[in-house]
Amino acid sequence: MVRLYLVRHGHVGNAETQKRYNGQADVELSEQGISDMERITEILRDRPLKAIYATGLKRTIKGAEIIGRYHHNTSITIVRHLMERKIGRWEGLTFQEITEKYPEDIDAWKSDPLNFTPLGGESLQSLYKRVIPAFDRIVSSHNDDEVLIVGHGGTNRVILAHILGMDMSNIFRLEQDYGCLNVIDFFENNIPLLRLLNGLELPPGSAL
Repeated sequence: MVRLYLVRHGHVGNAETQKRYNGQADVELSEQGISDMERITEILRDRPLKAIYATGLKRTIKGAEIIGRYHHNTSITIVRHLMERKIGRWEGLTFQEITEKYPEDIDAWKSDPLNFTPLGGESLQSLYKRVIPAFDRIVSSHNDDEVLIVGHGGTNRVILAHILGMDMSNIFRLEQDYGCLNVIDFFENNIPLLRLLNGLELPPGSAL
């Protein structure tokens, strides 16, 4: 069995003011974001992590470094195909700002959320085609290991929808809070079992 701990990075610098779409902007963790990762560190500090993966953006690398401090023999591997969705001209804007500046984008997104592509960005369909092969390679490369991925809200939702067999157009029905923890077990033939979704701590008495 392979056990995967899928974490979303902690709060970022602008998260305390207005919710902005960062996409692939290389923003830093805020003080709160560092605390978020410290909380995950305590949850996972005694787990026998065989591998730690981050996406190449500072917010996941820093998160992986914080969580990995008790896992001295486990290096961090960068997998750039797991980076957040590229959102082009939406980058750095709030939803209200996008609505005011690009109302035609919002209409197009609502009518076809799976295939809509912001100018200079990528669609959810393209994100899926980028993320899932890389994710499957990670899972297939391990056997009876516990591994960690520090990822993003968008890419985590794609992974979770994939293992649950959901239509990708429904991924925003899955919440991924800053600093959340998901736990997925993969059994024979990589059959997945989602044990924890969007957790901020392990359930009391958890056997995880």
